[in-house]
Amino acid sequence: MPLKSAGCPRCQDTGWAEVTTPHGTAVVRCDCYRRDERASRYAQIGVPPRFQKATFHDFSAGSPNENKPEYDTLTAAMLAAKQFADNYLESKRKGLLFHGGTAGKRTHLAVATLKLCADHGFDCLFFNYSALLEALMERADPNPTVAERSRELARRLAEVDILLLDSMGEHRATEWALDLIGRIVTHRYNEAKGLIATTGLALAPDTQLPGPGTIEMRAYRPDTLGNRVGQDCLARLLEHCAPVPMQPSAEERARRPPRSQAPPPPAAFGGARR
Repeated sequence: MPLKSAGCPRCQDTGWAEVTTPHGTAVVRCDCYRRDERASRYAQIGVPPRFQKATFHDFSAGSPNENKPEYDTLTAAMLAAKQFADNYLESKRKGLLFHGGTAGKRTHLAVATLKLCADHGFDCLFFNYSALLEALMERADPNPTVAERSRELARRLAEVDILLLDSMGEHRATEWALDLIGRIVTHRYNEAKGLIATTGLALAPDTQLPGPGTIEMRAYRPDTLGNRVGQDCLARLLEHCAPVPMQPSAEERARRPPRSQAPPPPAAFGGARR
C-alpha cells in the first residue's frame, strides 16, 4: 500500500481518518496519504518500493547474442506495453495480460506501463492479487472501521481508470474469492476500464503430456490461469486484455540456432619456444 507520513496525528499512520458526515461517521483517506513529500509519487497508486523506479528505459531484454528468442520476445513485449500506454484511449482492448517469464520482469514491465498511464493523467492503482482479495474479504469484519475501509477500497476499484493486478492466480482461491475476481474483471470489461494483469501461470494447458514413468496420466491436470480464476473469468479477461508473452514459445525456442563454438584460447605471450 502507499506510504504515509510518520507521526500523523489525524490517522495515527494508518492512512485512514474518521470524519463526521450528515449520515454519521465515515472513514476516508487521510490528507497525509498524498501530502507526504518523502514518498515517491508513484507510491500513491500503490506501486511497491522495489518497483517505484521501474521504467521502460531500464527494462532489460537481455542480449540477442546470448538468447535471441528471449530477447525478441521481451523487446516485443516492451514495445507493445509502451504503445498501449501511449495510445490508451484509442486502444480497442483496454488491458494487457503479461504472462510467463520471470516474476520480476513481468512486474517491472507492468509497472512501467501503469506509471506511464499515470503520467498521461489517468487515475491508476496497483494491487497484488492475493492482497486485494484479503483486503476485500474484510468487508465482513465485525470491526466497523475495518469493514468501511474494505468497502471504500471496493468503491475505489470500481472508479479507478486503470487497475494493475500483479501475480494473478498466485494462490488457489475460495469460491467466494473466485466470484469476487470474476466480478472485478466483468465490471472493467463492461465499463471499458483499463486492466493490466500479470501471471506466471500458463494461459492454456501444455499440449505435450508427461510420458509413462513420470506421472500417472489420469492424475495429470495442468495448472493454468483458468484453473485458478475460473474458465469464464479467463475468457472475459482475454476478451478485455491483449496477451503479452514474456518468454518465447516452444516453437521459437526450437528454432534457436546453435551457439557457435568458442574460439580457441590465444597462444601464450611470446609464442612457444623452439
